[in-house]
Amino acid sequence: MRRTNLGMAGLAVFTVMFSIFTIWLIAHDPLKDALKEHSKGQEYPRVARFSVAEGYGDEWTTVAVICPYDQRSLAEDAIGIEGLDTPEYGPDEGENIVVMMDEDGRFESKTYERSDVDWCRGYQNAHLKAVSELEFRRENKKSPWVLIGSS
Repeated sequence: MRRTNLGMAGLAVFTVMFSIFTIWLIAHDPLKDALKEHSKGQEYPRVARFSVAEGYGDEWTTVAVICPYDQRSLAEDAIGIEGLDTPEYGPDEGENIVVMMDEDGRFESKTYERSDVDWCRGYQNAHLKAVSELEFRRENKKSPWVLIGSS
């Protein structure tokens, strides 16, 4: 009887820990971690500069941005990727999509609310063009991070 109770308790602890880890993985965004890390200790406005690998992980070498209403076919031609998993007529006005790419032609896309991270306001070098270095600026705690430079 005692072993059964210990086994059940162990299973319950494992289930809780696994659930917490799964929620963290789903909610975790490496770009937001990089923005926070690279602007640590700064007063507002904050500026964060880092490579795509620092922002998304070593497997990704470049990113390209798809702004509102950019048609998928236009994006595929400009970036040189077939089969993008993005809306046919691009993201809505309040969204932008980042396509992360590796050296082997693999890619993955991530949608950001422009009120959180705005890749499409003003500076447009990364718009439908692969870049490997990023620079963001945040005016105050309530404003979005805005892409202000890339190469």
